[in-house]
Amino acid sequence: MLSVYPLVSMEDVPALAVTAEDEKIVLYVVMRQRLKLVGGKIGAQVGHAVMFIVEEAAREHQPTPDELRLRRMRVPLTEDESKALEALEQADDRRRARQLLYQEWRAGEYGKIVLAASDEEFHLVKMRYGTSFLVIDNGHTQVEPNTETCVGIWPMRKKNRCDLLLRLKPLR
Repeated sequence: MLSVYPLVSMEDVPALAVTAEDEKIVLYVVMRQRLKLVGGKIGAQVGHAVMFIVEEAAREHQPTPDELRLRRMRVPLTEDESKALEALEQADDRRRARQLLYQEWRAGEYGKIVLAASDEEFHLVKMRYGTSFLVIDNGHTQVEPNTETCVGIWPMRKKNRCDLLLRLKPLR
């Protein structure tokens, strides 16, 4: 049974102090701990994840012909065209926000934190953050071909990391 407790006022909620550490922008890489990779291999896999993110940031969004047509239209739009244009503008806003965060990360300390995850936790991280920056090893040295070794996560402020990332421990 779910219990619901009424919130009388915002004074009932303890204030959480945001520190300078919480404001730092960090790129997280989550490694599968079970693989027990050795130092050089870990470095290579983390390097691949970071490279994927840097390459993504370097790519400029090239609008499709339909996007260009919608943005140039000066005549009244149909309802579907209006919705499509609104979706494009929202996507542009999200893309700009991501790029600004990336640029701030690059202008700062290039903070990176490598976390260790069980296979279950690794799966949850992929579900939460996607697989765009998933590293899959070719299997030439320490693991079987097509082994998922780590996943990079777009830079974010530490205060914005999810509970799962908070629970994971640094890779040792």
